[in-house]
Amino acid sequence: MEKKYILVLLMLLFSIQQNAQVQQNSKFKRIDYKHDQKEVEVSLQFDLQDYYVNPGDSLTLTPIIKSGARNLILPNIIMKGNDQLFYSSNNKDALKQKSATNIEYKVRVPYQRWMEDSELNLKTNLNRVSGAPLYDYVENIRSGINLPQNNFELLSNTPPALTIYDESLIKMKVFDLHYPSKTSLTVIDCPQLKGLKETMNWIMNNNEIMLVGIYVSATTSIDGIYADNEKLTTRQAETFKNYLQQYYNIPESYFHIKGNSEDWDGLAKQVEDSNMPYKQEVLDIMSKYGIFNGREKALMDLKGGSPYIYMKKNMFPKSQYVECRIVYRIK
Repeated sequence: MEKKYILVLLMLLFSIQQNAQVQQNSKFKRIDYKHDQKEVEVSLQFDLQDYYVNPGDSLTLTPIIKSGARNLILPNIIMKGNDQLFYSSNNKDALKQKSATNIEYKVRVPYQRWMEDSELNLKTNLNRVSGAPLYDYVENIRSGINLPQNNFELLSNTPPALTIYDESLIKMKVFDLHYPSKTSLTVIDCPQLKGLKETMNWIMNNNEIMLVGIYVSATTSIDGIYADNEKLTTRQAETFKNYLQQYYNIPESYFHIKGNSEDWDGLAKQVEDSNMPYKQEVLDIMSKYGIFNGREKALMDLKGGSPYIYMKKNMFPKSQYVECRIVYRIK
């Protein structure tokens, strides 16, 4: 019994030590991941005092640029335990000592088009003095790459006021981006998303253009509870706004967010334009019953639910989208 107790205690202590080492891997004071369409810069700042490596062991941190199946492995950071922690890299120019314990890692690599939708990951390896691996894993430390110098960095925290004279110079572009499923928070990678990014990059690089505002509204299909759908679409709109804000570094005041909940008008238009079975009966129910007065229940009961099932399969996905309106002004 006593031996079993000691064994369990040793295993527990080992587990605690391992977890502590795992949690220390990315204690960076600053993480920059950006490009200027010519070079990508990865900059990490860390303090050696935030890390502990057992004497003889080595901790290797390897940044990786990844997009889909493509990836680029960057120079690593190696920390070796001893009486004091030593650091090095397989690229001597990657590390710079800012103070006694403060270290800056900076690497620049040529920008490639596939990196536009990339993320920055960090691979962590902990090895014993003999070289035997203790653990290794990969985590995401930046979900998207930023453009370092753009017009948005020069924006004031307050959008420009519009006058009657300005109205003739105001322009707007609208993009509808669909979700792969009702509850998804990530839009489908599609030509519309590419077009939105091209528009934002055009505004960013054009000194004759001034951003006025970005209007993000999410809409979903009619199935489910209305209040839940309202919360869902608000969360979807907020998530897409956060994506744009992080990617382009735009002040909060330029965004206008709205969750539209259920797309009854869009569904009615789809039904009108279709040749679906029991089309007129479906339209009659939409006209007769209010949204909160049994409309969806009546559709589900119609003809044993077959029209509702048809719409759910063929029409509901088209109602699951976020609309992004980019408003800008010609100076």
